[in-house]
Amino acid sequence: MKKTIKQSISPDTILSDLILDNPQLLLMMEHFGLNIVVHKDTIRQICEQNQISTQLFILILQLYLYGEVFEKQQLTKNDLLPLVNFLKNSHFYFRNEKFPEIEQHINKIVLNNNTPPIKLLKQFYKEYLVEVEKHLTYEEKYVFPYIQRWIDNNKESNDSFSINQYKKRHTDIEYKILEMKNLLIKHIELEKDMVGRRKLLVSLSEVEHDLYLHSYVEDNILIPLIINLENR
Repeated sequence: MKKTIKQSISPDTILSDLILDNPQLLLMMEHFGLNIVVHKDTIRQICEQNQISTQLFILILQLYLYGEVFEKQQLTKNDLLPLVNFLKNSHFYFRNEKFPEIEQHINKIVLNNNTPPIKLLKQFYKEYLVEVEKHLTYEEKYVFPYIQRWIDNNKESNDSFSINQYKKRHTDIEYKILEMKNLLIKHIELEKDMVGRRKLLVSLSEVEHDLYLHSYVEDNILIPLIINLENR
């Protein structure tokens, strides 16, 4: 992936220019539920058309371009719905695209290299999927409904859930992906299917990166915004 030189992004930046130079933004657009055909529209125009604040959009743009946020933006309660939709779409992407894709690569490698280390990798991945599913389900069962109550103005002062509960148990679920990559690169020998190994490593790297961005959005954008609202 081409390393993007940090540049100032403003509401008047032409979005298509950024996407052409940075194809990773296609996935960001998908998570926002946006059409990738953006003509010559500016970020401001795209956001106005889709009821997303330019502040939030630029924050996520920075994250996908640079792996971090370096220009702070002031978010409000109105940013909660686009944020939740972004995270829900990420969940769909993990469950229905990337995780099945990785499993297919592993199964193909097992067919060509039926060895104990590969079987162990397959079992490790199955156990990881169980852990990830618990993580995603917890968010969908408790966190997203709690945020929806804020959005709908149905938040009660005696609400049994608070974002601090989520913050305390929130874990970064991308680290075990790194362990699998280490196994494939440093330890597991394959007699056949070098192409399969490469495809698996690429898929693992892609999902590891997007899981990192997913966690960053939750830890550094969503949770601070909710805490700020709770404190008010």
